[in-house]
Amino acid sequence: MVYTSLRQTEVITATDTLKCALPFSYWKKELPPECFMETHKGYLVNLKHVRRFDQEHIFLDDQKSSAYLSKRKYAEFKKRYLLYLENE
Repeated sequence: MVYTSLRQTEVITATDTLKCALPFSYWKKELPPECFMETHKGYLVNLKHVRRFDQEHIFLDDQKSSAYLSKRKYAEFKKRYLLYLENE
């Protein structure tokens, strides 16, 4: 997961949380769109690590991390996530 926090970008991996100076827009452009989706302003989620979701949050593998899911993007996320699962 990648998200912005206080003008920094944080990248959360399976094993670590890293803060970097690269802007959020860099990650949006560089990460593969078939695996990553912007679920809320400032949040990019790796579909591979989604365990469950509801209409407001996405819960990831580690059970500690979650990302916001905007109401506006819920239908698109659900569709893309199901397509991702189908192709895996």
